[in-house]
Amino acid sequence: MLASLFVDAFRFIPDNAGLLLNKTAELAELAFTALGIAILIALPLGLWLGHRHRGLFVALAVSSAGRALPSIAIIGFFVAILGVGFWNNAVALVVLGIPPILTNTFFAVEGVDPDAVEAARGMGLTEEQILTRVELPLGLPLILAGLRIAAVFVIATATIAGIAGGGGLLIASALLLPGKRTRKRALVENSRRATYVQREYARRNPKEWEGYNEVCWGLTACEGPGPKILRIKGKERKFFDYVARGAPYGPDDGTVAPWAVVASLPFAPEIVLPTLEHFKKTEVGRHRYGLEATFNTTFPAEDCPTCGWLSPWHYGINQGPIVLMIENHRNGFLWELMRKCPYIVDGLRRAGFKGGWLS
Repeated sequence: MLASLFVDAFRFIPDNAGLLLNKTAELAELAFTALGIAILIALPLGLWLGHRHRGLFVALAVSSAGRALPSIAIIGFFVAILGVGFWNNAVALVVLGIPPILTNTFFAVEGVDPDAVEAARGMGLTEEQILTRVELPLGLPLILAGLRIAAVFVIATATIAGIAGGGGLLIASALLLPGKRTRKRALVENSRRATYVQREYARRNPKEWEGYNEVCWGLTACEGPGPKILRIKGKERKFFDYVARGAPYGPDDGTVAPWAVVASLPFAPEIVLPTLEHFKKTEVGRHRYGLEATFNTTFPAEDCPTCGWLSPWHYGINQGPIVLMIENHRNGFLWELMRKCPYIVDGLRRAGFKGGWLS
């Protein structure tokens, strides 16, 4: 099913090499400008707070806010303040990039062995020397993990900057959407295929994560049990904190987000409903809000006898798609609302979509 889409993509690339290079340069300029500013703000602040052993509340609050804020909403907020263009997107990406850098840097320095710090202080090192020669080298792996997470988050979000005049690859990728220059497939079909890819990936389970099968899947941007590297059953396993997980190319650390499965309900109910029935039979489906936010059966934890690590948090932003997509599956309310919106209809037609309900 996906083969024809890849063929269309490979045909598109040589015919539009100049466009792709130009849009890639725009994306790189936006992403690295925002990432550089985020590093200049968050890294020194995290080092200072961690060294002083102050600001735990600030670090946790920033981390939680960074996970809860939807990227497209932040971009929209700064459009209202700064208008459409490069800098409104850059400021939004800076806001998204700061939390993982600040949080990881704080905990990296704050968590350095106190005995090592006291030994350095006893040798006569100044506070600045202790920070640069002891705490920074020991905390470097966790700091780099924060930088990596921020880079992934910023670059991934920068791809949608085109909606607010930020340029980038969104415009180029839109040319490959069904109905533009390829076959006139419905938008729903791509979502349906992506759902089947996720289920098939979990069924094959190439990385041999515990629990993955045809009724236990659901990868998306979500919280995880990391950052941590553990050796489990003789194999080194790398676990992430908040990261944009995906299939089949990853990243994937065995973390499942049940709400992401519900979000696919209108597209492929024949495989989503059995998965939800499976979740209902486990601790994952017995939360007072309905479903646990995320869980990881591979990660060694005592949170749940059958599903391993459970996220201690619950986010309202996850609950929205659950309610909306269940209602959409039941009576098509969202589809009908979208079809009656003249702005959506006009925008799709201007983008080159036709046929189906647009006729």
